[in-house]
Amino acid sequence: MKSKNTLALLAVMGILVISGCSSASVPAPKQVPIPNPEQKQEESKQEANIPKADASSEAEEQKATTPEKIAERTVKLFYYNPEKDKDSTGNLLCTSKGLVAVTRTIPVTKTPIQDTLKLLLKGEITPAEKAQGVTSEYPLPGLKLTGVSLKNGKLTLSLDDPQGKTNGGSCRAGILWAQIKGTAMQFPEVTSVGLATEFLFQP
Repeated sequence: MKSKNTLALLAVMGILVISGCSSASVPAPKQVPIPNPEQKQEESKQEANIPKADASSEAEEQKATTPEKIAERTVKLFYYNPEKDKDSTGNLLCTSKGLVAVTRTIPVTKTPIQDTLKLLLKGEITPAEKAQGVTSEYPLPGLKLTGVSLKNGKLTLSLDDPQGKTNGGSCRAGILWAQIKGTAMQFPEVTSVGLATEFLFQP
């Protein structure tokens, strides 16, 4: 009888243990937060107040950072090649026959004649042009183009030559002046070229 009671007690204890383990393994249900309508409306307002990028502002900013292409034009500078200015016996003629045109590119401005002549006076001849016999005494120390006046086709040039470098020798002075005149005459609006002062390009 005692053994039967013991078995019954053990059976009850086993049932209790199994039920306890089962209840411990079952996870507790999660609590799902209920959305607050007022909070959702407030979040929507905040999103609406966030400033959006303006397409026009972005386009202007991009345009400002992109460098604009400068319009250019091609002009001629007339320098000198003595080999083209000789007679049949090889004597130098000192005439405009020796003028040689080289091309350059300058920005488009309202003063193309002045810009071209100033470039001529710099005397920047490339190594390739020098190899072909092109030469010039320009630039001359102190010589500056200070003004240009065009009236009825007549171009009058104002030059400052404080050291008198344009004078000296009829052949030399004539070639220096021929380079300026030839460069100026490429412009169709110019029919003649003169100087504001007569004390330049003298023998």
